This record gives sequence, structure tokens and C-alpha cells, in this order.
Amino acid sequence: GEMARYASMLLLAGLSLTAAAAFVAPLRTAGTRHAPARAISQGSPRQIYLTQRLGLRMIAAETAEAGVSWREGVFWEWRGMPVRYAAINIQGKGAPLLLVHGFGASLEHWRDNAPTLSKDRPVYMIDLLGFGFSAQPDTPNTFNRWGGHVWATQICDFISQVILPASTTKKVVLAGNSLGGYSALLAAGAGDLKGGEIGGLVLVNSAGSFVAEGSDGDPLAAVSRDELLKSVDPIPTSLDPIGWLVQALKRAVSFAGFIFTREGRIESTLKLVYTNDKSRVDADLVDLIKRPALQPNAFEVFFKTTLGGRDNKAVSIDRLAKEVEEAAIPTLLLWGENDPWITMKRANKMLQLMPNAKFLPLTAGHCPHDEVPQEFNANLLKWLADKRL
Repeated sequence: GEMARYASMLLLAGLSLTAAAAFVAPLRTAGTRHAPARAISQGSPRQIYLTQRLGLRMIAAETAEAGVSWREGVFWEWRGMPVRYAAINIQGKGAPLLLVHGFGASLEHWRDNAPTLSKDRPVYMIDLLGFGFSAQPDTPNTFNRWGGHVWATQICDFISQVILPASTTKKVVLAGNSLGGYSALLAAGAGDLKGGEIGGLVLVNSAGSFVAEGSDGDPLAAVSRDELLKSVDPIPTSLDPIGWLVQALKRAVSFAGFIFTREGRIESTLKLVYTNDKSRVDADLVDLIKRPALQPNAFEVFFKTTLGGRDNKAVSIDRLAKEVEEAAIPTLLLWGENDPWITMKRANKMLQLMPNAKFLPLTAGHCPHDEVPQEFNANLLKWLADKRL
């Protein structure tokens, strides 16, 4: 399907941003700017519990007050798995904003957005499971396989368990780039949020698949909204000998791709999608992509979320757009118009499915939030103000 084609593009074009670095020498030298999270001797009961239970190095939640960069993050235990997140201005009065990164990235990819966007509201960033410094299990606990349903559920549970209990308002704004955009759309269109609601949705060059033209229609058309996420998490079928061989060949192709890209390819690949201001592809950006990929299970997660995925099913953008429109969730497409992968053609198709959405193009590529952060921030803040969020 389209998601498989997209994943293959990422691999073959060199965007093995996560797993490729598993074969690159660690960057943790004396000159590296962002050290791992520091251990703490004091903290909330949750922090102390996580430190003792999971053995994680953590920092106080009020990182700014402690003089520590928010980019180091803190940890939340989700279904027995540690998930890294960061928060700024938790006491802010505006609707909380949750920023969700794209494939192979981490919460640090919002490096020049979060401080500005948090002036009058809480801003949260999260490492999706399998990425950043969140857990990288072979198969996520309580799920049968990797996929968007995992990340959508993670987003909804994070909002319900972490953001809403600390918020004075029960509306949360979701913004996501690429894979994070699809995960946000899936959370808004099919997720189960407890104690609040999605008050706004911002899609930034969002990934995802449409119902194929000329097909028999959406295979999940008869599935109710409440059952959508469960319907795309089947128990994997067993492999016959040919299936094992095919899977082994896929793994070999993936591994070969990683070897090919391991030396100096991350920077050059990023420059392919930072189309207008390549100076934004600096040492800091390359570092924040590389560091998480040095985790022991990075390759396995990458493989299972791309070429190695089995029995893959996905909720279509068509269905999710319908659900979001029916729920009247204010939606903004904040789009890098020069993206070579997720093109304007896709944006236009999404707008046809979501006639009430607002579209704001930016002169940038696949990651406009990081390539042109000032324009991105200004447009997003204006839209939030217009929607009284």
C-alpha cells in the first residue's frame, strides 16, 4: 500500500535516520551539547518511583527552573514501557499543545518551536514509542504488532494521564509532522481520550495512506469508530518457509541500506528534504537524529515499522478525515510546499476530504517547523489565537 511505498522511499532514499546510526560511532564526545538526563535524588513520587522501578536517569519536571535544558526530558511509564517527554510552562493558561515528531526523529526536533509556542500555554513534546529515548521493544506491550494504532493510543493515554490532570482547560491541541501527523490524525479520528477532548489538530506534511483509486472502497468502512484501532492490530499470522525466506531477504536489504548510509549520509539525506534553507541542517540536527539511534534495539524497531512489517493494516486518511470533520475539530494544514516526498498533491487531496480545514503553505520542505521555525511559529500562534485556543 501507500504506507509501504512511503517506507520504501525512506529507506532507499537514505532516510534510515534511526537505524543507520546504529552502525555509526557514538557522538557522545566531550564537545556534545546535550548530555543525557541527569539522575535526581529528589522529585515527585512518580519520578522517584520510575527511578527506582525502571532504573532511569531522570531530571526534575521543572527543567527550566532547575537550569536544565527541556530537551533532556523526563520519563512516563506507559503500559510498563518508559516514554520520554518534555514540558514547558505547565502552568500556562492557554490550551495545552502536544507536539509529535516524525519518523526517525525525537522530541528535540521541535528545538526552535517549543520555547516560542509556550509563552502563554503549556507545550508538551513526546518521543513516540520506538523513537528518541522511549522504549524500543520488539513488540509493544499490550499490542500484537507495530503501527500507527500504537502511537495513536500512546498519544491519547499521554493526554489523559499526563496533560489533562495538570491542565486548567480540557481541550488539547495536537500537532504532528510526517508520521507524527498521521499519528495525531489517527488519535483525533479514532482514539479514546478520557477527561477531555482534542480542541485543535495541526497537520505538518502529514503521512498516511488514502483509499486507492479504482479499489472496492475502504476495507474498514463497516468498522465503527470505537473499533478502528483494534481492527488494525491483528495477531500476526505464522510464516511458512517461503515467508521466512522473504522476511530474511527484507532484513538483508534493510541492513544493506543501513550500511550504505552509515558514513555521512544522514546529513546529505536531510539536505534533500530541507529544500530551501540547507543551513538548518547543522551539527545539532544531525546529532539529535543520531543519538537515539544508538540504542540497542533501534534497528529491530526500524525494520518492523518499515519493510519488516507483517499483516499491515492502516486506517485510511479518508476515514480519519471523515471522523474529524464530523467531530468539528478545528484543523490546520501547515505545509512545506516543496516537500519532495509528501507533496502538495497529497495536501490538496486532504483538503478535498477536509473542506473545513485551513491551509497555510510555507516555503520549505518536509520539516517546515524546523526549516523555517519563525514563520511556522507565527502562523501557528495566529491560528491558535483565531480559534481562541
